Parts: sequence; structure tokens; C-alpha cells
Amino acid sequence: TETVPPESRQAFWSDVLCSLYSQCVLTPGIPGGIRGQVRHCVVPHMEASMLHSAPMQARNVDGQVARDEQVAYYVAIQLEGQATLQQAERELLLQPGAMTVWTNAKPFVFRSEAPFGTAQFKLPGHRTRRVLPDIDRLLCHQIGGQIAWLRRALLPLVEEVCGLHGDLDRAAEEALMHAAFELIVE
Repeated sequence: TETVPPESRQAFWSDVLCSLYSQCVLTPGIPGGIRGQVRHCVVPHMEASMLHSAPMQARNVDGQVARDEQVAYYVAIQLEGQATLQQAERELLLQPGAMTVWTNAKPFVFRSEAPFGTAQFKLPGHRTRRVLPDIDRLLCHQIGGQIAWLRRALLPLVEEVCGLHGDLDRAAEEALMHAAFELIVE
């Protein structure tokens, strides 16, 4: 948002978040406080992003949720700051290192009272449900314990794919993303 005029930032940031994640209403956490940066990478059937933002709240638009081919599941890893996710009648406080799953197919509220950073893997709903039919039981639950290794494996993949450590050719990006999908659903 740094290059966007201040009076246009909220609409711009809202458009960015809606196009990447889900239709949502964005409310700044502090007056005039919309600031953010996102790095995003798309390869066939998967996306990854790293988002850093000023305090904000995002909620789905009047109950609008994704339908059919637009349904996606997101594996979210909190990088910095704290945020709260509400979905499936649950609420989860996300602190650095926390990992969870959320979907654009159900109502949600995401809010942060301070600047935060998150890494997100977007998984296509149809493919994910085919491999992991009970994925909804993971929504808005902290993922840890026996699969904490997943966070350690995914974060470097997101960073690499999003171009933070250099440019990858397309074949390498696709190989990393497919490996990430297999890690997530296995």
C-alpha cells in the first residue's frame, strides 16, 4: 500500500485481500491505519502468500461465502504479532508460530489489534476434500503436537516460492508447491 495515496489505501487493500483470500469487509484497526504488503505466488492448483499488515479486521461480506469451484482451504502460519480467527463457531488466538486451517466456504472474522504477519497456503477445495474429506474438523483449531514439523517444513517453502530468497524458475516453483500440498494433506 506504500505507493497508494492515503485516501485510496483502504479500498485498495480491501480489493487485494478479497482477490487473494475471500470476499470480505475490511476495517482498519486504527483510524487511517491501512498499511500492508503481500507477496503472492501462483502455480497450477495452488497459491502461497506472505502478508504483513497494520491492525485490521476482515470479515466475510454479509454471510457471502465461496461456492463450488471457488472454495479453498488456507493453511495459515502466524509469523509475527497476534491475531484472532473466528470460524465454525470457534475462536482461536494466533500467536507467532501458530498454525491453523480456515476456509472461504464458511463465515469468518479475522482481527488484529497490532501489526501482524502471516504466511498462507491456499489449497483448492475440491482437491483437498478429495484427499482429506474431514478437513472441516481442523477449522480454527491450532495445529501442533504430532504435526508441528509441518510448520517447520512449510514456512521455508512459502518463503522460497514467494521469492524472498531469490527467483525460482517455474518448474521449481511448481515442484515446491506440489511437495507442500502433499505435506499438508498426508
